[in-house]
Amino acid sequence: DGTRTILLSVEWSGRPGGSLSARCTVPNDVAPGAYTLVATHGETVDRSARSVYVYDSFPEEYSFVHVSNIQTGSALNEIGRAGIAEDLYPRINRVNASFVVITGNLTENGTLEEYGDLLTILDRFDVPTFVNPGLRDMKRSRFSDFFGDPTSAFRFASDGYLSINTAADANSPVFGQGHARLQRLRREIKSSRWSVGFAGYAFAGGDIRTGLILLEDDALDYLISGATKPGDEPRGSVFGGRTTHFVADDTGRATTAIQTIDVTRVRLVLHEKPEQGRAVNLPPSIETGSPMDEPD
Repeated sequence: DGTRTILLSVEWSGRPGGSLSARCTVPNDVAPGAYTLVATHGETVDRSARSVYVYDSFPEEYSFVHVSNIQTGSALNEIGRAGIAEDLYPRINRVNASFVVITGNLTENGTLEEYGDLLTILDRFDVPTFVNPGLRDMKRSRFSDFFGDPTSAFRFASDGYLSINTAADANSPVFGQGHARLQRLRREIKSSRWSVGFAGYAFAGGDIRTGLILLEDDALDYLISGATKPGDEPRGSVFGGRTTHFVADDTGRATTAIQTIDVTRVRLVLHEKPEQGRAVNLPPSIETGSPMDEPD
């Protein structure tokens, strides 16, 4: 069928809990495009579509899309939002975006079936997708089985992106471990042109330690949040106010919202219509995205 199989040299290392991590480098002669990663162990074969994207070069300026609260498996999703998940990928595929960030809630109840449906949706996107959990996604602790550690980082072009887990239980030991990992990953993207964090929920008024790490001690240039928690709106007076904050939905109505963000040499620019949302009070600037269930 014309498919080319590329064998990779893999370095294995142990992870907490007895799992293994693999690191490999894509050979220089691989053509640009999207590839499926195939892992084989005996008769077991695991295929992960769209796991590897190869580029000839990265653009200096580009756009990406942020979507919040698609809530796969929700009755509201299927009825009240007119099949939002099915409408989502063709709409975004028409945008000339370099990648998509989806913040939680990704699912309704965090079940295996809902995560399976979510993967089916993600595989319909034409560009890389990065996900960040909401509270509903952590109900059954399945998120990491599919996507690994919710606190993670990646680079695109000259810029660094940090996924911030705001859905962790503050009473769990994992919460403190997450802070240490967050601090290390923040340092890893420090040399980026723009440092951009994204999270399911705005956290400036709630999780003080996360706020100190990312908004005060080593302030991110930008923070992108899916929503604000009711009664926990960001309080800008707590921190230095050096981080520009984009909130997709601050209505408290669990609305699926979408933002298109242009990354330029000068700044990040919200491309959708910010006047359709309400700004919350976190300096120096906050802009809100366009809820998909509201008219243009």
